[in-house]
Amino acid sequence: MRRGPRSDLPRVRLQVHEGERVRPAERRRFFRVDDEVLLRWQRLPMAELPALIRQARQPDGDGFGLCALLARQGRDMNRSLPAASGGNRALERYLRHLDDRINCLGQRFLLDELLRQGYAWLQVNLSAGGLIFPAPEQYAQGELLAMRLVLLPEMAGVLLAGQVVYCEHFGGSRTGDPWQTAVEYVHILESDRDLICAHVMRLQTRPDRDS
Repeated sequence: MRRGPRSDLPRVRLQVHEGERVRPAERRRFFRVDDEVLLRWQRLPMAELPALIRQARQPDGDGFGLCALLARQGRDMNRSLPAASGGNRALERYLRHLDDRINCLGQRFLLDELLRQGYAWLQVNLSAGGLIFPAPEQYAQGELLAMRLVLLPEMAGVLLAGQVVYCEHFGGSRTGDPWQTAVEYVHILESDRDLICAHVMRLQTRPDRDS
């Protein structure tokens, strides 16, 4: 049975403290947006961090690995399409349309597969520097989590290590996940950070987004 998006996570905005100077290259990490994602996570012993880093660079062939691989191939294709079309705008539009149709079919298959694998469909607060999500159990500040994040609707998979910044109980939860958990990414490929940043910016500029 599919789990729908959870709507009871309190809206939280992590903000830069007044007077704090942030370099322009780092500002993107502070853009945050409420979003719905697929997420699976577990505690990560420090000894297993090198294996996670290797897996992030070379995804497995499972459903999540395919999401990560397709995200990378999509970025490569977008960069190469203008050259491949030889400057023919009509051909470029046709190739993009064809790619979108293929992606649509693949995304439906991957969504069903990931839900069968136990990925949770959650409402989160997302940025290129961290994530806030509802969890069913409490985590200690400083704990490492291995996180498999799937952005929707692109079905783009990001494998990362996050460190718990805080984990607080909030009342009124009807989902059974009463712990508001904030993590900071401590290992993430820069290309995946760019992917999250582009996703966040796209949502922030969406015409139908709530103000």
